Amino acid sequence: MGPANRGDPWQPRRLRSAGSVCVALYFAEGNRNMHNRICYLSMMLVAALVFTGCTGTRMAIVPPLSGDTRPMPQKYTAVGIREVPADLVYPPAGHPGRDFAREVELSGIAKTVYYPTRPDDRVDAVFEVKVDVTMDPHMGALLAKSFVTGLTLFLLEPAFWYDFDYTFDGTVDVVQQGRRTPVHAKATGSIGMKWLSLGQAQKMETDVIRRTRRTLFRQLLAEIGKQ
Repeated sequence: MGPANRGDPWQPRRLRSAGSVCVALYFAEGNRNMHNRICYLSMMLVAALVFTGCTGTRMAIVPPLSGDTRPMPQKYTAVGIREVPADLVYPPAGHPGRDFAREVELSGIAKTVYYPTRPDDRVDAVFEVKVDVTMDPHMGALLAKSFVTGLTLFLLEPAFWYDFDYTFDGTVDVVQQGRRTPVHAKATGSIGMKWLSLGQAQKMETDVIRRTRRTLFRQLLAEIGKQ
């Protein structure tokens, strides 16, 4: 047999080349699988964030505003309402004295309500009302959420709620026949919005203030009714 029949000297090199190709294909396939996994996980993350909602609002009143609109038993023939200046004022909360006088009229606890009361008004009692109102925008959290939202190009926007809390702290001194009887109540309201719903902030604030204020006044009147 001639030298040409003693084996091809290039065969080991071809085998080595074939092995290298197999290894390269193996790692290439592994890289493709890893890339697919990353893409899949990324898509799932984006879908999860999107489906949680880019818009949304919520509101809570504590204690809840009762739906009972039945009038209270009449306790006074006539009362006068006098507003005492508050220590803590939040202008959008309105005029506590005027709003309390309206709630007293609706309650039926008195036949006639004078506001503002005058020295010559013939009344059974005078309600001296003082309401402190505070609003907490959670400024630190608000700035942090806004920063992260912008930093992630709004990707994490659906995960964040922007909350605003309102506290109404009220006292009424019932002045009757030279005797002063204080009653006290407190109510809190909160609203929350997603980033794309912040345009509704003013409307929601008006609503939560109205509901929280009325909850406070109903509590105060219930306490006055127990006196």
